[in-house]
Formats: sequence, C-alpha cells, structure tokens
Amino acid sequence: MLRALPERERQILCIRFFCHQRFCCTMTQNRIGLQPGLSQIQVSRLIVRTCVRLRDQVMAEACG
Repeated sequence: MLRALPERERQILCIRFFCHQRFCCTMTQNRIGLQPGLSQIQVSRLIVRTCVRLRDQVMAEACG
C-alpha cells in the first residue's frame, strides 16, 4: 500500500512513523519538512490526508 503513495507522501510517513534511526521518530513536523521544503502546516496536512487515505484503503479491503 505504501508503494502506491506518491514519493513525497511516502517519504514523510516513513520519516515520521517508520524511521529506525535514533531519535528520528521524535522529529518535529518543522524538521520533517526541511528536506522536501515544506512548512509545518503542510507536513501536518499531508500526514493527516495520507493516513486517512490509507485507513480508508485498509477498511475497504477488510470489509469489502
């Protein structure tokens, strides 16, 4: 499912939720946005929107 996401969304989710480097998962949204050149609010909106999309896909597969 993650492979189907656009690169930028996949990159931000991986940094926020799946990074295994020390302290990586405690990065602020401001810090996450530095590399792709996004603001904190853009990162926040992207994370919420992408998580909702993934949740909807999982629910559709589980209930469908």
